[in-house]
Amino acid sequence: MRVVRFDHDQVLTTAFLDLPARVYAADPHWIPPFKDAVRAQLSPEAPFFRHGEMTHFLAFEGEVPVARCSAILNSRYEEDGAPIGFIGYFEALDRPEASRAVLGEAVAWLRERGARLVRGPVNTSTYHPYRLMTEGFERGAFFLEPYNPAYYPRHWELAGFSPCRSYISSAVDAAACAQSLEREYARSLAAGYTHRTFDRARFDEELALMFDLSTRIFTGSWMWRPVAFEEFKALYAGLKGIMDPGLCFFLFKGDEPVGFLFGLPDYGPAVRAMGGSRSLLAKARFWLKRNQAPQALLKTFGVVPGRRQGANALALCHLFHRAAVERGYSRAVHALMRDDNTSLRMSERHGGETLKRYALYEYRDPIS
Repeated sequence: MRVVRFDHDQVLTTAFLDLPARVYAADPHWIPPFKDAVRAQLSPEAPFFRHGEMTHFLAFEGEVPVARCSAILNSRYEEDGAPIGFIGYFEALDRPEASRAVLGEAVAWLRERGARLVRGPVNTSTYHPYRLMTEGFERGAFFLEPYNPAYYPRHWELAGFSPCRSYISSAVDAAACAQSLEREYARSLAAGYTHRTFDRARFDEELALMFDLSTRIFTGSWMWRPVAFEEFKALYAGLKGIMDPGLCFFLFKGDEPVGFLFGLPDYGPAVRAMGGSRSLLAKARFWLKRNQAPQALLKTFGVVPGRRQGANALALCHLFHRAAVERGYSRAVHALMRDDNTSLRMSERHGGETLKRYALYEYRDPIS
């Protein structure tokens, strides 16, 4: 077995991008990412390279790629004056020695550049895919969920990594949850707060508002760092034509925006049918299946500091679950909650059933 490091080699990049199709060839739950989008993220023209470094490792058995990862330094992430290294874009066949090889090479590259702490998987930042699924493999993947073979956590642990944060996705009865939150919604209204849905006709302006609120809400949160609006906009641009604005809400106190909730249908089956392509045929497959979304996804919500007292966050949740019921969804997924977060306690109080578990992994330099 040999490991090749490269930066922007076209032939090796293609081999890097082709590996997941072999890893998940027999997995009916996998939702292939759009290959052109991943290629763009790795391109030297990608916005990330204005403030970060990235190199890639590809393990071969003979001439066949069997494991891959990227070593990432994002200048926005530091701890105690030293950079935090990330390992992302990890995929591998069930060859523990190949996974150890690429992960070990990535750790060494990051340590040479001063990173004593390495976390992963993180595809450049927490705005992009990160975490490994650790439980719930028997269930189908939902849209925008981290998904991987069941052997990945073992491979990372054999390479010297251990979980540093855990996350849960749970499901609730949408109608029951909406009803149980009616009192909180009434309290928010009585306190002078108003709420409205996302206006898709003003998509860029609404996205700018969501960006501003995200920055105000999540600054100081663990592993959250700001991104440029250009990067934020690129993340959501692909959702413009398919989002349901009636599942996204803004919270106001007078004219001041103070909170938001971003939800969407679970387009997992429709995106899976596209097979990682955005060709006309793939788009036709999406549109044929888009109304088969099995559930609604509550992806992100929050209220700015100073407005978190009272029932405002729960009022947003009431609106989301009520809208989900109106659209025919019997179930809502509360996606990717940290296991020490207040949103998880809210989900549990309202009957949340654990669907999946995930972890972020960490490797610490033993001499640090």
